[in-house]
Amino acid sequence: MKTSNYITISYLIFLFGGVLLLFLSTTYAPKYSADADLLTQEKPLSEFSVVVTEPGTNVYLKYGKNPTISLDYKKGETITFPSFAVQNDTLFIHSNSGKEKLKKVQISCKRIKAIYGEEANLWLEETIKTDTLLISLKKSEFQWSSDLINNYHLVVSVIADQSNISIGDFNVEKLDIQLNNSIMKAGNYSFGTISGNLKNGSVFTIGRFKKISLECDSISNYEMKN
Repeated sequence: MKTSNYITISYLIFLFGGVLLLFLSTTYAPKYSADADLLTQEKPLSEFSVVVTEPGTNVYLKYGKNPTISLDYKKGETITFPSFAVQNDTLFIHSNSGKEKLKKVQISCKRIKAIYGEEANLWLEETIKTDTLLISLKKSEFQWSSDLINNYHLVVSVIADQSNISIGDFNVEKLDIQLNNSIMKAGNYSFGTISGNLKNGSVFTIGRFKKISLECDSISNYEMKN
C-alpha cells in the first residue's frame, strides 16, 4: 500500500475520532443551569414564630437553626433587601413600594405558628416544626410542600379570601377552613376532623379523612380525590 494511502486512512480515522469525541462530549457532559451561578446574601434575624407580609412580597419559609433572611442573586447584580423588622415574636416583611419587582425572599426559622399574607406569594417547607398553625390569606398564593411525611399530628386553621392554597401530604389531626371565593387543595394523606365554611364559589379538594363537617353555600362545594 502506498504511503499516500496510509496518510489518507490515518487522516480519516483522526477526523472520525474527533467528530465522535465531540458528539460524546456534547451529549453526555454535565449541563449547568443558571442557578449554578447564583450567590446568596444573608442577614441574621431575631427569634420569631409569626410572619406578616405586605402586598407584593414573595416569601419562601424554610427550616434553619438560626433565623435569617436571604436573597439569591447573580454575580454582578445589584440586590435590594425588602424592609423588615422583628417585633413581639413577629417578623414583618414589607414590599419595595413598587420601585422594583421583589425577588423571592428566603426566611429560615425553627418554628412557625402563624402566617399572614395579603397579595403575596408564600411557600412553606414541611421541615419547619409546628404543632398548630394559623394561615390567614387575602388575594394570595400559598403552598405548603411535603418532601417527607411528618410523624406528628397538626392542628391547622386556614382563613382565606380570594386566595389559592395547596397543602401537601401530612398527618393533620384537625383542619378548620374558612374560605371565601378561594380554592384549596389538600394532599392524599391522613386527615382527622375537618370542619369549616365555604362561600362565594369556594372549592375544597381533599383526599382521605375520618370525619368532615363543612357548610357550603349554593355556589361552593368540596370534592373527594379519586
